[in-house]
Amino acid sequence: MTARGLPHLVVAASLISPRVYIAAVPCYRSAMPLNTIVANNLYALRIQRKLSQTAVAKAARLSVSYVSMIERGQRSPPLETLEVLAKALKVTTISLVEEGSHGRTRPPRKR
Repeated sequence: MTARGLPHLVVAASLISPRVYIAAVPCYRSAMPLNTIVANNLYALRIQRKLSQTAVAKAARLSVSYVSMIERGQRSPPLETLEVLAKALKVTTISLVEEGSHGRTRPPRKR
């Protein structure tokens, strides 16, 4: 939000047929980086569905280590990977990127 409480605007361009459409889209800045939001949502959804990382990785045709790195926030997956993960979890892709949409975050690691 800006100082006046208005959202920042991001200019988005879309190439559709021979024409270029440009739109100003409101962009609300989040307190958390996107990879942290995805990590928390992926973990929460996987736990809610009582799935292992291996089961999610197999359903999404990804490696277990890659799913683990996404869950820990060490990787920012491309949109195509988010779509595959969402399909494996039977949710929408948006539910993986919405902040606080699942209410749980990963418990702190014991070191």
